[in-house]
Formats: sequence, C-alpha cells, structure tokens
Amino acid sequence: MPFAGVDDCECENESFNQACEFEIGDEVEGLIVPWFDTAPYTPDRDYHEFEITQAGIITFNLLQEPTSVELRTFLFNPAREEIQRLISPASGGNSFEVSVCEPGTYYLFLSDRNSGTNQGPDFNSAEQYKFRVDFTPFLGIDDCECENESFNQACEFEIGDEVEGLIVPWFDTAPYTPDLDYHQFEITQPGIIIFNLLQEPTDVELRTFLFNPDREEIQRLISPANGGNSFEVSVCETGTYYLFLSDRNSGTNQGPDFNSEEQYKFRVDFLEYATIEPNECTDNSFSGATPFAICDTMMALLSPGTDESSGGSDIDYFSINLEADTSYNIVVNDIPSGLDLRLQVFDANEVLVTNEISGSSSNPINFFFEPDVTGLYYLRIRERNGRSDVESPYTLQVGCNQTTSTPAPQQLTAANLYPNPANDVLTIDLTGLAINNAQIQLLDLQGRKVLEQKLNNSIIDINLTDVPAGTYFVRVISANKQYTGRVVRR
Repeated sequence: MPFAGVDDCECENESFNQACEFEIGDEVEGLIVPWFDTAPYTPDRDYHEFEITQAGIITFNLLQEPTSVELRTFLFNPAREEIQRLISPASGGNSFEVSVCEPGTYYLFLSDRNSGTNQGPDFNSAEQYKFRVDFTPFLGIDDCECENESFNQACEFEIGDEVEGLIVPWFDTAPYTPDLDYHQFEITQPGIIIFNLLQEPTDVELRTFLFNPDREEIQRLISPANGGNSFEVSVCETGTYYLFLSDRNSGTNQGPDFNSEEQYKFRVDFLEYATIEPNECTDNSFSGATPFAICDTMMALLSPGTDESSGGSDIDYFSINLEADTSYNIVVNDIPSGLDLRLQVFDANEVLVTNEISGSSSNPINFFFEPDVTGLYYLRIRERNGRSDVESPYTLQVGCNQTTSTPAPQQLTAANLYPNPANDVLTIDLTGLAINNAQIQLLDLQGRKVLEQKLNNSIIDINLTDVPAGTYFVRVISANKQYTGRVVRR
C-alpha cells in the first residue's frame, strides 16, 4: 500500500525537525502504521507543525480515530514544551482548547497510546486518523488577555465603559492554571462604586472581587449563587482600584470552567459624594459630625458603609447647638423604603441623653426633645440591619415643628422597569400602582435631569436614543406618591 495520497509525510515526520507542515483550518489526515525497517520495534510517531502569528486560542478537534488505535495527541509550543494533551477515548473527549500568547511554530505529536514491542493492535495501515486545528485571535474580543494575569498587569478602563473579556482555557505558559483577569480603574474623589455584571458566559460561574489601592479585598460578587449581578461599595480613598474575575470552580481539568466563544461584560459607574453628601467620608464619628443649625434641612445617604466604627455599616453624625428648657421637634423624613432607621441624641460629653428612636418610610421619626443644659448636642443616625440605599437620601430637621411630610419614595421593581439594562427603549409599567397625571424624570448619578416626560398611560415607552450609556435614576412623581428606581442604559 503506497503512502502517497493517504499519508504523504509518513516517511519524514518522525521528529520535531521533520514535522509535516499544515495550515490552520486544514483537515489533516495520516496513518498510524507498523514500525519501519530502519527502526524495528519502534512505534510510529507522527509530528505535525503549524504557525501562530498572534495571541489567541488553539482549538484541536480529532475528527476520526482509526479502529484498534487508541490515539494520543500532544501539543507543544515553539520552545517544544508540552502544553496540552488528549488521550482518546479514555479521556471521554475528542477535542481540547488552549490559550497561547507567543507567536511561532507549534507542534502536534500523535501516536498509539499502547505502542509496545510487537505489532499487536497498535496500528492501522488501512484507516486514517483525521484532525483539524482552528484558531480564535484575542484581538477585538479580549485585547488584554495575554497581559492581565496579575495586579501589575491589570487592564485599564474608564468609569462608565462597558468592558468585555473572556474566561479562556489555561495558557501554554501556565498549564492547568485557570484564567485570571485583572482590570483597573481610577477613583479621583470619594463616592460609591456601582458594579453591574451585564453578561455571564454560559458554563462559567463568574466570581468578581474588588480591591482598593492597597490591593485589599473590599467587596465580592459570586454569581449566580448569591442571586444577584451587582454590588455597591463606598470608598473614601482616591487611587487605583482593581477588579479580579475568574471562574468560581476552576480546577485542574478543563471541565465547564471556561468559555472561549462567549464574553463576560461588566460596567462600573461612580456616584460622587460631592454632589449629594460631601461629608460622607468624615461624618462617621463624634469628632467628624456635620454641623447644622435650627431649621436647616440636612440631606444624607445611608451608603454601603465602610465606616470602621460600625463594622462596615454607614453611621451619620450631626452636631447642633440647642438652648436649655426649649422643646425642639426632631424630624427624619423621606426614609427609603425597606430601611429601619435608628436615631440617638448625645450631649457635648458624648453621653446618650435619649432612648433610641426608630423610623421607617411608613413611620417617619418625629419627636420632641428638651435639653437640660444649653450647649452642643450630637445626633447619630444608623440603619438597624446595616442596609443601604444610594438612590434616596433621607432628610433631617430640628426645631421647625414639622409634623407632616411628602410621602417617602417607594422603589420601582424589575416588573416596572424593563428591559434593564436597556438599549434604545425603556418600558415603564405602572399597572396597579394607581398613579395619574404623573411626571417621569430620568436623572444621572449626579442628580442632573436628563429627560422628563408626562405619564399619559399606565405603560409608557421612553426613547433613550439620545441618552448616553450609563446608570440613571428613574423618578415618578404624582400628587400623592413618589416612586424611584435605577436603570442601566447600554
């Protein structure tokens, strides 16, 4: 039986230096034949080579395995170091993928797994093996993939960018090591970091960690196990922040731990304290209390806290001068829905002088306090369970005898705002909320009005064509009700 036409390289591809060349995308055929007259009792070994010109993913598919041959396939990098193998059918598969960053000549080595010192069943001179090698470049789908494997190599992006990347197979430089993606962004002033996972690749259970400029973990998102795709965290330190992403279950085999075809997508937005609560990073203690005067209206957020004094929950301190033997009405209004606020009053010596007063959206804090002595007093406000709300500030007044207030805003849910994230059209569905003659406002994270529209029906479509990508607040205002929600514009 002549080799010509069935395995043209058979007499020449017994080593790296004699490897038979093929092109990416070719369907390559060959034979596992009996030993040669020049090397008796030596099993047939076939070497093939192909060129890689840029970083990307090599995909090997075994299309046909000869009968009675248990084929083993090894992939070598340009330094002729093994970076991947396929033992078929024992491994239960007929393909593999591996990420490579180094251009150059790559090699495939094929032989029978059980090759021994006699002919036995270790060859098949009548039936060819067939394989195909494909290649997916990183360029255009994950430009940083070969560089973002550590803090020092983190890929830089801007606040508001929609960032895309891949959780790819292990790299030739680190076999059996899961893909680790590091990204970095700059924070120039105190505020709230808002992370949204927009797309999670199929078969990848993505884990995301946020690190501060000291490279200490400050937040994490394990999805979908925790039932969410976003987080918010308050930061007071300026500098470079880092996001680390990888598969949660990455192990020592390929398994379901990567997806070389489907990207993850995320977006980071930032809410500046300067525009809503300038003292948020300093008002977490008596010494940092925000001063105010009788009848001032103070607005503050219960942020996702990082305050050391409260174990991670936000606590706000205020200071005010009061006269003895005068009754002051203390009112905390506009408490966000779902929060349980607690207020305490302390004297100038930081001694508690009232019981803890509780309040909620349906039961605002409203009581009278009469000081025993003239002087400085402190008000401390916290959320009982450490919860937060970055969309709706509460208001505080002292000494205005205020007994009524505008109802606190209620939250819009996913059933009211869809799709979210939205592209060019956002549907606002207020069916069942009994709202008439309302105004709908779209505000950016700095509170600037971007769009306003009158509500004529219970369901309305909002055109977002001219609205830049980003995170926005939706506010619905009627004569006796207010609703708020948040939406991401892609």
